[in-house]
Amino acid sequence: MALAHLILRFAHNFAQGGLRSAVVQRVSLTDRDVRVVFAPALTVGTCSFAAIWFIAPYATELVHSPAELTGLIRTTALMLVFMALGAPAGGLLSRGMRYRAVAVTDFSSFVVGYCVTGIVSGLLGAGVWSLVYGTLGWYGLQALLPYLLVRHSLRPLFDVRAMRDRCCRSSRRRARFSFPPTAASSMTTAGSVPPTRTALP
Repeated sequence: MALAHLILRFAHNFAQGGLRSAVVQRVSLTDRDVRVVFAPALTVGTCSFAAIWFIAPYATELVHSPAELTGLIRTTALMLVFMALGAPAGGLLSRGMRYRAVAVTDFSSFVVGYCVTGIVSGLLGAGVWSLVYGTLGWYGLQALLPYLLVRHSLRPLFDVRAMRDRCCRSSRRRARFSFPPTAASSMTTAGSVPPTRTALP
């Protein structure tokens, strides 16, 4: 199970792919923009799941684990689909500054989806699969609850030019704000601010 989470952790950032930021950072947002963002979400989530599906047997063989691990990895990989599909709805909540709703949906999905589902499955004798069911319940509710609050269109719009514009622009903004300022930029910023004179008594 640890290997399954390790593989999925590597795919986590790729599956999300800045899709939520593409919704939040858009200056003006229309229903068409949401449909355009939902299209790569559907594509990336499906492709990520397919990639993990094919990698799972080789990862199991690499670490000489039981064959059951392949099924664990493949089933848990469904969380990548849930995560990608829920990104636009989560972005719409953040864009509307509905932070209380974001907090409530995150907390509720963890308590009900992960804790309750995992504990009940364990008590029913599911064994290690209880962790899988809990993870899927967690990410499934994390995608479902925000959607129930915003109700955006579920019809993807596969407009390649628009998809590149929305997602690439969001990625550039994230990269620009994620890196610390260099020494040169700091010197430039410092030099651009005129020094203040302190009056001597």
